[in-house]
Amino acid sequence: MSTEVKNKSDTKKKFRILSKATELILERGFSNTSLNLIQKEAKISKGLIYYHFENKDDLGVAVLEFLLNQEFEEFHRFQVSVVNLNREQVLEKLNSYLKELFGSTLQNRNMIQVIIDLLLNLKEKSSKKRVRDLYLRYVTEISNFLESIGVESPFVHAKLVLSVLDGLMYLNLALDQTLTKEESSIIIQAMKCMLKLEEDQ
Repeated sequence: MSTEVKNKSDTKKKFRILSKATELILERGFSNTSLNLIQKEAKISKGLIYYHFENKDDLGVAVLEFLLNQEFEEFHRFQVSVVNLNREQVLEKLNSYLKELFGSTLQNRNMIQVIIDLLLNLKEKSSKKRVRDLYLRYVTEISNFLESIGVESPFVHAKLVLSVLDGLMYLNLALDQTLTKEESSIIIQAMKCMLKLEEDQ
């Protein structure tokens, strides 16, 4: 078997493990999903899991990275869509993006449960650092965008935006309900005011 074919095969097997682990962890939580269960459900050997992942922590962080990368991709698509637009058009696109974000992310209660579960149950310091690095990347992405549209102190505001979004997800989980369209509109307007992004500026 050539090196290229072996690499493709390894990548495919790693993705299979990651996909099944993501499915099970979203369904059962990180602490309630064992490597034995992942091995059984993915129909692979346990040795193959350890070939691709050092331990359960390593796999758990990989799942979180996999989930957050989907959010990064959505955000990148949004950023590309507003290149060369004027301020009014950017704000219109931002409004639509936030509505979509509230409509999808806030309804995915399992994801926020996974994040909380991971943060509480990761044992390795290196794994906790990887989670912090993931969040720092998210804050930096948001900060760069805010800076590009003229928001002052973009890094601080990026942390504030992410805190609001996370807080809303926690509240959504605690209350066992999703935001109404009216509530979403009010929150979006409040965030725009917080960032001083009113259209009449």
